[in-house]
Amino acid sequence: MKSLKSILFAAVLLISATSHGQDKSFQMGIKGGLNLFYITNPPIGFTSNLSIGFHAGLCSSINFDSSNFSIRPELLFNNVGANVENYVYANYSSISQNHNTSIHTQYKITSNYIQLPLLLKYQFARGISVLIGPYFSYLLSAKNDSSSFISFKDSANSPNSAATDSTGSATLNILNSMNKLDIGAALGFSYETSKGLGFEIRYSFGITSAFKSANYINPSSKITTFQPTYGNNNNIALSIYYLF
Repeated sequence: MKSLKSILFAAVLLISATSHGQDKSFQMGIKGGLNLFYITNPPIGFTSNLSIGFHAGLCSSINFDSSNFSIRPELLFNNVGANVENYVYANYSSISQNHNTSIHTQYKITSNYIQLPLLLKYQFARGISVLIGPYFSYLLSAKNDSSSFISFKDSANSPNSAATDSTGSATLNILNSMNKLDIGAALGFSYETSKGLGFEIRYSFGITSAFKSANYINPSSKITTFQPTYGNNNNIALSIYYLF
């Protein structure tokens, strides 16, 4: 990871040193911001929640003379993932006892990608543009911080009896459980000043699945089933950039 940051930093210095004096038909710059991400099509029995990540890297603009159109290639380090959880409740009753069990399972998945968006930009008002196009991402690393909370209460004809609680957590490297290539599409809007400073909001969604197929235990039914490829990356990116 340190070597990747060093390469990006060196590239930014080289671009800033060589871009001055060039015409505006081709510009390069730097970009960064926040990711608000989630997955659609989560694992069976789970729900997906919104999480926060970040992105940073290089951006560029290939401008056409006498036209409001331009092409915007980028090379970004993209920190996304998934935050999924499941609740299971069970109640077992007999003449003398009443058992209540609840299980809360949460998976916080962090995925780091190198992403290459290739977007078409159209400026429809002064400084205001719409962007649309595909992106291609390659997975660098992925981990799963899992946690579970189990609460068991045996009333034994005493409604005020205390519950027995237990917790557990683990961190796993899940790089081999995910597809290395993530392909999707993006749509966004930007505002750019005449000095090259810009602000952008972009929504991107994965067309390919982020996770490989596997045998999976449904936490609700406890039945082992075949889980096909699942988990499509979705991201709302809030960015600030500067073109030299």
